[in-house]
This record gives sequence, structure tokens and C-alpha cells, in this order.
Amino acid sequence: FKGAEIHMLMGDDMLVHFADWPHVEELVNTLYFVIGIRHFTRKEVVERIKVLRKTRGMEVRYRLFQAKIPEFASSKIRLAIKQGKEPDGVPSAVWRYIREHGLYASSKLGS
Repeated sequence: FKGAEIHMLMGDDMLVHFADWPHVEELVNTLYFVIGIRHFTRKEVVERIKVLRKTRGMEVRYRLFQAKIPEFASSKIRLAIKQGKEPDGVPSAVWRYIREHGLYASSKLGS
């Protein structure tokens, strides 16, 4: 996609280990990050990005937006599966798809 500006959508929690991602320098030089604020404050996210600039010399191009965490976030689904329960708030069609396609396969899925 020569000449195209490619955006990557991610949650703010991904910044915790961002510097350890494989090929992170290439990603930073290629992508424009759209970061949803979900777990941290806007100020904390900006500070994390400043640390990347200072410690790794990464000039991260980004835009922030306030994200709403859905009732059926993947972390809640994984926890419910681990506990042998059906996740609360997950529509039945989505739960059926998860089971039928072996999503979250590292956890035990009930039928």
C-alpha cells in the first residue's frame, strides 16, 4: 500500500509491553496508532508514550480516544471459561461461535 497511511487500533493496555513487540521499530515507523483509553487515564497513556521516546527513541504517531469496555471483553470471557462458566453478557450466537471454532482454546470450553 505504497503511499497509504495505515492505522493500527489498540487498547491502552497494549502499551505496557509495547517496546518488547517483535519488529516494534518497523511498526512505529510504518503505522499510525489509534489508541483507545480503557484502563489508564489520558495523562498516563501520554506519559507512557513519552517514556518510549526518551528510552527507545521511538517517535510514535498516535491519536487517543475514550473507549468503552464492552460487558463481554475477552478478559472476562477467558476468566469465565477458566472457571467453567458461560460468560455473562455474551450473546448466545457469539458464545456458540466461540465454542464451535475453538476460540480461547487454551482454556477449557464447555459445549
